[in-house]
Amino acid sequence: MNGLRGVLGDEISLLQYELRRHPRFALPWSPDAAFGVPIDQSLGREHPIICDLKAARKLCMTQTLTMSNVLEPFLTVVTSEIVNSAITSTALACVERLVTECDLAMKEGDFPEFKFAEGLDDVVDSCKSCTFEAVDSTKDEAAHIRRAKVASRSVLAGLPDNISDATILTAFEICLQLVFSKRASDVLRREAEESMLKIVQGACGMDFNQDEYCDEAAVFSLDVIRKCLKDLRESNQQAADFSFEQTGVEPSFSKPPSVVPQHAFLTLGALLSDPSVTRTARERLVGLRLLNAAVRSLPKDCHPLPRQVLLTDASIAVLRCLGSVPPPPAVVLCSAMSTTGSICRKLGDSAAAFLFILFRTAFPGFTQMKSHAVLRELYLESIGAFITAPGLLPSVFAAIDCEPQLPVVAEGFLNILESSVQSEFPLVVQRSSSSSEFSSVMDVIASTDLQDIVHMELQPLASDQDESNAAAHVVTRAVSVITAKIMLDIVESICIRHKAFSQGRGQKVEESSVATVEEVTAQRRAQRAEKKKLRAVAEVFNAKMGNGTGEKVLKLVMESPIVSSSTSGTTVSAEERDGITVAQFLRMTPDLDKSHIGVVLGEPDEFSTCVLAKYTETFAFANVTFTDAIRIYLESFRLPGEAQKISRIMSSFADRYYKQNEPFGGPLSSADATYVLSYAVVMLNTDRHNDSVKKKMTVDDFVRNNRGINDGKDLDRGFLEGIYSSISEEEIKMSDEAGMDGLTRAHWRSLLLEFGAMEDPHRSFSDHRTIVLPKDADLHDEDVFRIICNGSIHAAFALLDEAEDTTEAQSALEGFTLIAKCAASYRIPNAIDLVIIMLASASRIRNTSLKGSVKEFGARIKAQMSAVSLFAVARQSADWIRSGGWKAVVDCVLSLHALDLLPPQLESDLCTYGDDIVDSDGNPPPSSKNIPSWWPARRLQSSNPSNGGETAKPGKAGNGIWSIFGGGGSNTDSVAEAIHPPEHLLLKSPEELKARELARNCILALTVEELIINETRFIRSDSLACLCTAISDSAPIASITKQSSGPGGSEKSYKEKGNGLNLDTATATSVSAFCIDWLCLVTLKNRDRLGLTWPHLHRLLMNSIHGRSESGPLVVVISAT
Repeated sequence: MNGLRGVLGDEISLLQYELRRHPRFALPWSPDAAFGVPIDQSLGREHPIICDLKAARKLCMTQTLTMSNVLEPFLTVVTSEIVNSAITSTALACVERLVTECDLAMKEGDFPEFKFAEGLDDVVDSCKSCTFEAVDSTKDEAAHIRRAKVASRSVLAGLPDNISDATILTAFEICLQLVFSKRASDVLRREAEESMLKIVQGACGMDFNQDEYCDEAAVFSLDVIRKCLKDLRESNQQAADFSFEQTGVEPSFSKPPSVVPQHAFLTLGALLSDPSVTRTARERLVGLRLLNAAVRSLPKDCHPLPRQVLLTDASIAVLRCLGSVPPPPAVVLCSAMSTTGSICRKLGDSAAAFLFILFRTAFPGFTQMKSHAVLRELYLESIGAFITAPGLLPSVFAAIDCEPQLPVVAEGFLNILESSVQSEFPLVVQRSSSSSEFSSVMDVIASTDLQDIVHMELQPLASDQDESNAAAHVVTRAVSVITAKIMLDIVESICIRHKAFSQGRGQKVEESSVATVEEVTAQRRAQRAEKKKLRAVAEVFNAKMGNGTGEKVLKLVMESPIVSSSTSGTTVSAEERDGITVAQFLRMTPDLDKSHIGVVLGEPDEFSTCVLAKYTETFAFANVTFTDAIRIYLESFRLPGEAQKISRIMSSFADRYYKQNEPFGGPLSSADATYVLSYAVVMLNTDRHNDSVKKKMTVDDFVRNNRGINDGKDLDRGFLEGIYSSISEEEIKMSDEAGMDGLTRAHWRSLLLEFGAMEDPHRSFSDHRTIVLPKDADLHDEDVFRIICNGSIHAAFALLDEAEDTTEAQSALEGFTLIAKCAASYRIPNAIDLVIIMLASASRIRNTSLKGSVKEFGARIKAQMSAVSLFAVARQSADWIRSGGWKAVVDCVLSLHALDLLPPQLESDLCTYGDDIVDSDGNPPPSSKNIPSWWPARRLQSSNPSNGGETAKPGKAGNGIWSIFGGGGSNTDSVAEAIHPPEHLLLKSPEELKARELARNCILALTVEELIINETRFIRSDSLACLCTAISDSAPIASITKQSSGPGGSEKSYKEKGNGLNLDTATATSVSAFCIDWLCLVTLKNRDRLGLTWPHLHRLLMNSIHGRSESGPLVVVISAT
């Protein structure tokens, strides 16, 4: 109590001081002072406002406080016309602080009869009627800002129980008027909008009893608001003139508030967001922010009324905003995407229809947009943030892509992303025999044996483009880079979810629930498999049914039994049953050619007529307006051009519409009247929207043409004018061709019915279904990954090629790692092989020419980073690497050996097998004298790095396969010294020497020996077999070729099998020896799987000694092995 009294006294002093600064309140006052009459000092009277303040100071010390006597003197100043904006601003600041203090006192229970609610009503009413003398624009706007803040603070203080609907809506009006004021500055609009959104968030955050209010509680009518805004547009008024009183709304003055404010804010936000209602981007932006704040604040289980608005008006408005032509400004677009995410989260598993339109129409439209590069960039980034939300893509895949009667949307959109990357970054694949250009990774897999790939790179930009085309291409390429990042973000989200799911599997779960989930997942995948068959039939239909009939379609369906008619338990003729089958196929099969459907439905034969009748019966027209019904019907196919076919189709529609709406009454008295009007609407649609029609039909012409059609009577003129207006404003289009323009309210309602989001008791064929987003969607992460896998590999390769710094390169390489991790988890060896092949190409180790390779690798940080990722991926996914991947790893290792870049210890290990390799007498094989001194193995004999430079033991350094080559019998170094160092090892410049040092340090840190030797003991047998095959196939094979003349008689020539290296004789000899030593050591490490490794080693040894007749160390080594 004392705390509030103290605050009240302080605020009175502050306001009194501000008043005294004004000349009008500085001296004793008389009524004539304001009109220039001399003041009579003897009267000694103060201004009433000053007197009220002094009286309030006495009251606060002596009487019981109420909200009214606390705020009354301040509100008098707020509503006074004779004070300036500075005084008003001070008074409002005092009111705001007092409301805050009173709110705290009420929560503490200090004032049981304080009448807090009534006081808040007075505060908001005073803010609405606030007036003051203008001083300057800055102070005036400060007063308006304070006014909005006080209104907002009052609402928040009164929630949830101490404020009425009327007060909430009044406070909202105050802020809305300021937001749309013509003379308001950006600062005022921003502050007023912030206060408005606080009101919305507070009111929409309340939870109401769903049984307490019925539909009639929504007195804030959608139609009334739309009419109000339309009237404002026609009178050229601004939305700042909007008032809830203009709509005839009578909100409740009782407390606590009802669901009306929630319904009001959602509806108004939807209308302001809708491009068909608003005219300016600013209004649309405010509407989107209003809608977003309202949606995000709604409780989890909100009242049915706001949820209905969310499902209908709000969803349509946001979708139209995203698909508007021309595209909205960037700030509007980003706000629309933010609102999209809020709507999806609030609708939860009921968001399937909303997501269906997003993925099928809205997202592809902007992804494929050629102009507006900056806008497209922002939109793609917003899409990326949206679709990488945990579980979104798998949920859409499970709910829609696995539903046989719906088009493929998640997979289709991912394919669009993949195509965007492929079109800008085509691959050039170098094979052992030739080079080819491929647009996608899938083409590479389909057309090329992965073992045959030597090198992959991206096709460079054409150098002959003019400046304008080059600049446009750079922009498009930059946008494709964003698309590639989105694809890798999707993979990352899948990887994170899979890790969490795998950890969760370790927890105790009931076997029955696991079995149920697995059964549902298997069922969805089976449905998707059936859907693929259905799509194959649809392709046949689209190709062959340009002149089809019902009988032809029936034959096609029966040859591929994929559609079952729902006629169980009913007695129907065979012809009627077949008609239902064909009708369901035409109605429910996605991606059929709409023109072909129209042709089949319009055919005159008896069976086609039956199909037409059954097709029309699949529509539910009960309680649907005439224009909405005809839109829904004609949007499902393309009307044929022949008048007789149009007549038959519209007659079928008329029979169905009249039959379903006859019980509800209506303006149409018979099916014949419905038919005539339907045909007239078709003609009107052509007349109004066909450019070849020069003289357009007026509303009077339309009314006159339809006189007497209602069984001899005239239809109501208002009814006909409504039809004319609807068709004139919005053309009847097929939904597949119209894009977002085809998203009429009728089409949206039909879609909600199809997805089961709205109940309809008049559905036919017993096809009631509910398509919801499943809660077990994480089980479909694998399906999504398999769809995006190849495209994401291509995307990572493109990002790595485009990377301009180490941060970007590291991001792309992490993408490769995530792809490989997911591919290993889901057992996709081809994907792992491709990742390794691309990393090998990016590392530049696997070059066809060894000359200059050391400098190219050592001087390029991106190449070294790629090498690190290559061996890291190979180690983490070794179990699932197959022939193509191991071939790339082996080629890289052999290239590193040929370049003298392998770690010295690894070279040393491969030059000695240990004490296990002995001859029949127990002696180790002799050390070879045929290794040149410049070669790593010989270099290591004089210095062992692992022993601090100590000389290697004689018996350990040379008992490898090195002892085989060069005839095996020489005891001098003459043969070895006669072999000159290869040209690619002769590095002289400081740059080359520095590059070699960097390259060796990089390779040393990779621990290559762990992958290629030690860890081979633990990898799966099929992977080990592929490794052994790659080693044996990669060794250059020596063949003896006799010379026709000249000394020597014969010479060694080397034929390389698969790795594309151009090797000289010395290098080829050493590489072959390295392969044999490597495979021998792998065989020794896997003694328990000798039957798996030995055949490959035996084949390699036989190939290596082919043509040699003399005995030597070779025979000893082979016998011991």
